[in-house]
Amino acid sequence: IYKLLHPFMPFMTEELWDTTADRKGALLCHAPWPETGPGDESAAAEINWLVSLISEIRSARAEMGVKPSDIMPLVVVGANSETRSHVGTHQPALSRLARVDPVTLADAAPKGSAQVVFGEAVYCLPLEGIVDLSAEADRLSKELKKLDGEIKRLDGKLGNAKFVANAPDEVVAEEREKLAEYKQQRERTSAAYDRVKEAG
Repeated sequence: IYKLLHPFMPFMTEELWDTTADRKGALLCHAPWPETGPGDESAAAEINWLVSLISEIRSARAEMGVKPSDIMPLVVVGANSETRSHVGTHQPALSRLARVDPVTLADAAPKGSAQVVFGEAVYCLPLEGIVDLSAEADRLSKELKKLDGEIKRLDGKLGNAKFVANAPDEVVAEEREKLAEYKQQRERTSAAYDRVKEAG
């Protein structure tokens, strides 16, 4: 710890280093950096699972138009024993970071819920009283039409051999990048639209 703090607190850490053990006058700045021990792969995998799940739930909430401040229930369906254990262990972090409470386990998805498939389980967010499903479906439908128009426009532009031959390479690359982004956005929006329709 002293070695890691030394670049930020050189004088204090040198003093502590010298007085907390018999260093025989050796300076902390000359001491070797600490070596990391063997990693705990199962712990790392568990935390990566938690981070990914929270990201998926947040994305679904955003796609459904749920306000960041809204706290909604989370129902976990089809979880195996390992996932149930993870959910129980990390429930406080899951509740706080994904804005879900309570977190419960069930055998079937509740009606009118957005569903996030993650691993072997389905994570359901009941939308009743939180999202106006009809208005959200209309909004997403308009967004899909807008994205379809942009994709069609860029497809036409990039399908024009004259444009590709005469435009600078960086302009063509930029248009291709835009097209790829619009296609990804359309895929996400389409998934959100399907969720709303299923929930309704």
